[in-house]
Amino acid sequence: MTNKILPLCSYHDRIEIFINIHSNFEYGLVNQALCCALQSLMREYILLINQLDSEFMKGELNLQKLWYYLQPSLKIMESLVTLTYDSEKAKGGALLNKIYQLMSESTDQQTLQIYSFLLNKSFAPYMEFLSKWIYRGIIEDIYEEFLIIEKKEINKESVNKDFKDFYWEKRFTLCKEQVKFQKK
Repeated sequence: MTNKILPLCSYHDRIEIFINIHSNFEYGLVNQALCCALQSLMREYILLINQLDSEFMKGELNLQKLWYYLQPSLKIMESLVTLTYDSEKAKGGALLNKIYQLMSESTDQQTLQIYSFLLNKSFAPYMEFLSKWIYRGIIEDIYEEFLIIEKKEINKESVNKDFKDFYWEKRFTLCKEQVKFQKK
């Protein structure tokens, strides 16, 4: 029974390491939002551990009871660790694609809810990029997370001279690392 519970310790450590590393600025705003969501899940896990510790101190906790309370957490923590390994080098749209892929492959309802929660929280900064791009034509992407790359050196003055100018195609291009293409 103890061998079934022990992986929780390494899962916890792995998730905490991921949060500490990927919440840095260079990983981008989407990673920061993901880490914030992961931290909220980890707080709930620590709360459970504190409650179990309290029961242990009262002498009301045995190994079977501990296993009963930790089983749901084991499944959640395992899915979070899977996410941390799968998204180690991803950022921006690529990170959102990884979370969505894990969510679509999940058959467990609880795991599906966890991935859905993480995707919703991580999508918020990306939605800001998208809104600014759609409604104002502005790309503010200092961490290169968005699906569109702007080449600022190409100016629009040449459009007045040549209407066949490919200003839009040259100035704004698709970032293939941030977009997952579906094969049909």
